[in-house]
Amino acid sequence: MTDRPISPDSPSETDGTKPEDRNGTLTVHPVAGPATTPMALAPPDPRDPKFVDLVWRAQRLEPTRGHLRSDVQVHGDHVLNPQFAPNPSGAPLRRAAVLMALAYDEDGELAVILTERAKHLSAHAGQIALPGGKIEAGETPTDAALREAMEEVALPPDAVQPLGVTEPYATRTGFFVIPVLGALRRSVVLHASPDEVAAAFTAPWSLVMSGAAWREVTVDRDGTPRRYYETMYGDRRIWGVTAGIFKAVGERLYRS
Repeated sequence: MTDRPISPDSPSETDGTKPEDRNGTLTVHPVAGPATTPMALAPPDPRDPKFVDLVWRAQRLEPTRGHLRSDVQVHGDHVLNPQFAPNPSGAPLRRAAVLMALAYDEDGELAVILTERAKHLSAHAGQIALPGGKIEAGETPTDAALREAMEEVALPPDAVQPLGVTEPYATRTGFFVIPVLGALRRSVVLHASPDEVAAAFTAPWSLVMSGAAWREVTVDRDGTPRRYYETMYGDRRIWGVTAGIFKAVGERLYRS
């Protein structure tokens, strides 16, 4: 596939050859993992109507360069759990960024790159996450998200075209996570870093953006109910902060 600039004014017609899911089921496509053969990913076709629509919708997001406005709306764990509301007089939240990088999966469907965190990590081991991490001094959210994706899955920063920054997500553990939406500019080969990532894979964008895909779950933690969203993709459970981010971004892009 040739590398074309992404534009919200790209024509919406397609040549009709893009594969469709004919049996209504979802197939999990592994991307890369330690000691496995790395897998190539192709950029979205700018003529794909779904991608054209997404790029158009992304124009309503925050700019990808610079920092967020101070009055931006904040989503987070407190939406379902008011006891986790950020405390303005408490310790400042630690700023982090995650990358929602769009590509085509093996079926030619628009998909987002996800990781399974390494089992040896001290926090959130084995959970499904977006590539990302702490925003270092002097970095913008976009800078940090691209750097972390390079460190975790060897995604070159210059291979991603940022499309927009969405509202931050405040976690109960004290992080202020800023999601950055982007799309591949060109084909890439991903290599998962065993220091941080057990495996990487793609999930359908249509799944994670669907409001109907997410179910609300309530569990008891030390006598206190805690609520969160989750969905299953094959045998992988996407839940917690990652689920909350996808739910908020889906509402921002497609249901607002």
